[in-house]
Amino acid sequence: MSEHTELIVALDIAERDQRRMADDVNDWLRASGWSVRSASANGPDALGAHADSFRQ
Repeated sequence: MSEHTELIVALDIAERDQRRMADDVNDWLRASGWSVRSASANGPDALGAHADSFRQ
């Protein structure tokens, strides 16, 4: 058997603020260790060390 976890978050943000908020969330995820910047310029971020600790 395998373990499967999902975290679903709904944010109600005005359209004009969405880009700024997305950038702020990405910055926080990287700063707190949840994600690391992709090696590819346009690729998605990878899980960071903090996120990896929850998968063990």
